[in-house]
Amino acid sequence: MHFWLPRLALVGAFLASFLFIGPAASASDETVVMQVGRDTRTMHPDLKARKFITVPPTEDEDWAYLIIMNAVFREYKNSKVKINLPVLRDVTNADGAYGLLYKGTRVMLVSMNYRYNLVAIGHELGHHVCGHFENIGPSKELELEADRFAGAFARAVNKYAYGDDGWFKEMRDAAERNTVFKTAKTVYSPTAASDTHPDPAARIAAFEAGYNAGSNCLSRKILEVHPERPVARERK
Repeated sequence: MHFWLPRLALVGAFLASFLFIGPAASASDETVVMQVGRDTRTMHPDLKARKFITVPPTEDEDWAYLIIMNAVFREYKNSKVKINLPVLRDVTNADGAYGLLYKGTRVMLVSMNYRYNLVAIGHELGHHVCGHFENIGPSKELELEADRFAGAFARAVNKYAYGDDGWFKEMRDAAERNTVFKTAKTVYSPTAASDTHPDPAARIAAFEAGYNAGSNCLSRKILEVHPERPVARERK
């Protein structure tokens, strides 16, 4: 699922407190162009032939995404699992988050305005963690499963996303039950049902169910993990 919505009010607070800190890691020779249907695969047929221009995240962004993506596994593997999933900055689109396969490698793309949208990021992460790219194609069942995973992801961020930057507290606050449920309604409500996507009410219900009761995707061994390395780490 991709999301095309106005910037959420919450993002403004994050942009004020956590803009791209430090020297940019986006030299021209690190720019990667991805094109759906040529070297890139997506779960969404409506992205056919879409081109993405991506740059690496800053060191701080890379560290932050490491923490929040692994938060959802802390209950499952006692904090000893690290997801090996690159998150790249999508500079093509102002709004959106995408889970893709680029030349066979799993990647996440997150646009400027969606860097802290837990519903969008959680859903796209769910496509990877739940093993949806191993299926023949998209379906309503897979979308609902990713929505449910997004709910479980948001709850885990609320409980476990700790770090030495103030934005982690804001991120946990954004993942608080009532707050993130409102965000889910904002994200899902404008989307119309289609052959591959359920109606908004079903998607919102799936997200809330994941937040309250978790996701069975966590027991699937789809992503490469490194149990010998703890999730949290000190920055130099």
